[in-house]
Amino acid sequence: MKVRSLHFDMKGMIPKAGYMQSLTKDIASWGFNHLLVEFEDKFPYRCCPFARHPAAYTRKQLAALDSPGLRVIPLLQCAGHLDYLLKYPQMRELRKDGKWYQWDMSRPEVFDLWRKMADEILEVFPDCKYFHIGADEVEMTGPGDFETYVRHVERCAEYLRKKGKKVIIWDDMFRKHDLSKLQGLLHKTIVQVWQYREVDEHLVRNLIEAGAEVWGASRIQEDRYYCGMGSQVKMRKNADDWTKVSAKYGLQGHTGTIWGRIQSTTPLCATLPQSMYMIAYLGESLTTGRKPNLTAFHRKLGDWFGIPSKDIAGLAANFHYEPEAAAKFLKEPSRHGDIMEIWRVLNGMDCLSAYINDCFSSNNAMFRLYREGGAPPKTTNNYLDGVRIIGERVEKMKQEIDSVLGKYFPTSLLEEFKSERFDSVLFWNEIQKKELLRAQKKFSADFAPPA
Repeated sequence: MKVRSLHFDMKGMIPKAGYMQSLTKDIASWGFNHLLVEFEDKFPYRCCPFARHPAAYTRKQLAALDSPGLRVIPLLQCAGHLDYLLKYPQMRELRKDGKWYQWDMSRPEVFDLWRKMADEILEVFPDCKYFHIGADEVEMTGPGDFETYVRHVERCAEYLRKKGKKVIIWDDMFRKHDLSKLQGLLHKTIVQVWQYREVDEHLVRNLIEAGAEVWGASRIQEDRYYCGMGSQVKMRKNADDWTKVSAKYGLQGHTGTIWGRIQSTTPLCATLPQSMYMIAYLGESLTTGRKPNLTAFHRKLGDWFGIPSKDIAGLAANFHYEPEAAAKFLKEPSRHGDIMEIWRVLNGMDCLSAYINDCFSSNNAMFRLYREGGAPPKTTNNYLDGVRIIGERVEKMKQEIDSVLGKYFPTSLLEEFKSERFDSVLFWNEIQKKELLRAQKKFSADFAPPA
């Protein structure tokens, strides 16, 4: 396959710039030759400096991601997924129906701002061959909206084509429309079909028959908000399905996506380093054009780390589902210890999550009795022990996140990460502690011997 790309979603918990540069070498070693970079609020735009995140990369740091072996494909959304920008008061007039998600494409100022942002990106990546303009998941709320959308996307695409760039767009907005009426756009762009569960090959075939160049996109990592590692085996099937479809239709481009979060205002999801198992798996698929032999792949990934292949197989099978079992396979590797160190912390979060779920689920049914003082003191004390242990383990986990993940990720994002994972747990933990102590006091008073 000509273009084998990995998605770097910068709205999520991005690695520190220096660490990300080292990760690009790992990514290239698994057969990827392009990096699709979705900048969002991590690009230092001069035209809208208010939208810059504290963890944004500098222009020099962004340029360093591009190399002859791994070329950057910039991604700048042209229609929706613009909450990172439109949430600011300065952008109020450009919002569609007053919402942050997408801008009003009928306003001339919208294209002018998008063009300025695209020009700034091209200053950093002047030699990029491809440029992705997104254009997916746009809400149509009134008559004429789709026509306005198509005109705007065509205008953005044409602007970049005149600069010698091949323009890529997502496919989903065209799935329910007559493709014969969209050939002006489809023939000028590469249409990328994203399918993250079952792959509907009719979407690919219909676009090819309409004369479009088609690429595919799979999902590398589960975008679960409050888990650590996420399931690896679940993602393999999506990659395997795409391998078949790509071979059948001779597709020349594919992207493995890792969504750092759904929107800039929603919780952090997956990180790029934690996804290395599936990065390697998809890279192997795209390079060979075949579904990898699992035994051979685990041996190759084991050699990459310098650990036995059975440990890789054990990790893949148990991550997310049985974190305590997965912990047994987290060995000290002779190579790429950074990845294994990150895996160990995130798997520890899954172990903690499993303990919290077990502690709360086994006691929630009896909570009414606890509150009413109807539970025996021994039972209440056991629950209080669980509440205490949860608090202690959360604090210990926070310290581990700071000391270990702090080497690889920006502080501002780690603070957000910890808050999203633990604030609600500690809040409810404290409420239950107060209720249990109150119930315990009531029980003692009710059953105290007479004076």
